[in-house]
Amino acid sequence: MALDNRGCHEAAAQAAEDYLINGPALTASHKEDVLFHEAQSLALVDKNSEAAQLVAAAIPADRANHGSLDWITYLVGTWAFLVKDETLLDASATKMSAEPGTENAIDSAVLRGLAKCFNRPYRIAYASCRPK
Repeated sequence: MALDNRGCHEAAAQAAEDYLINGPALTASHKEDVLFHEAQSLALVDKNSEAAQLVAAAIPADRANHGSLDWITYLVGTWAFLVKDETLLDASATKMSAEPGTENAIDSAVLRGLAKCFNRPYRIAYASCRPK
């Protein structure tokens, strides 16, 4: 994340991949998080196809959410943006907007921003298009 925060998105993706290969054994949930953040790093440099594959890989086999966070809907919505499935993105944003909790509200705003700027690059849609 520190590399992404400095704008070093390709280096962040490489670091995440290295962590998955050479780092400590991870819980399934932690591995999903690392895969998703690697996907975000790739999407930020317009590698949407690669990013979409990693988002799909981050979906838990048991389709379990992260506590009260509707993680599955967030992943599906992000994937939909990356593969340009506007209908699925809109459905994901609507579903997530109805979920209670602060984390869901934050991620709902991200999905609504992606939907608002559907035809823009991920880096712009993610950073600049969220409702305030």
